[in-house]
Amino acid sequence: AAIGSPFGLENTVTAGIVSAKSRELPGDAYVPFIQSDVPINPGNSGGPLLNMRGEVVGVNSQIYSRSGGYMGLSFSIPIDVAMRVGDELRAHGRVERGLLGVTVQTVTKELAESFGLDTASGALVSGVAAGSAAAAAGVQPGDVIVAMEGKAIASAADLSRFVADTRPGVRASLEVVRDGKPRKLAVEVGRAGED
Repeated sequence: AAIGSPFGLENTVTAGIVSAKSRELPGDAYVPFIQSDVPINPGNSGGPLLNMRGEVVGVNSQIYSRSGGYMGLSFSIPIDVAMRVGDELRAHGRVERGLLGVTVQTVTKELAESFGLDTASGALVSGVAAGSAAAAAGVQPGDVIVAMEGKAIASAADLSRFVADTRPGVRASLEVVRDGKPRKLAVEVGRAGED
């Protein structure tokens, strides 16, 4: 259920179902959105998304609609992401995001076969920025990043989120596959720019 004040009508509740989690939206690789068919109208954004027990599980954020009304797909920020951002703002006055300095793409079945990987998962490095944290750690184009700090990387979006959630300056372990062989690299995570 979504609670809010659509069109100035206070304390309105709408209901629906969650149709996907960890949905990646264009231009926002850092937030694993909750997708639902809960009607979110103007005035519902910023309000809570509740589960059947009345627990807040998300913050209503946006809709994709051809009409501009609620008929479409609704997206909410998971509450753990919102709470983490709140903690960062209270502690530091801003949100600092980590940066590796790589260009990556998700490993498809075809790419997995060509790289000799058992599964179609991971982030294929197609570019490494000069002077970046990744370059200093020895990451190379063609590497497939399969884990960071022991957490499996299923997609390029996973890597973006894991890195962004890592505080700049932290030393983290990367597991990569290079020329069909696993390797471990240590990287000192850089700081993403203000923009």
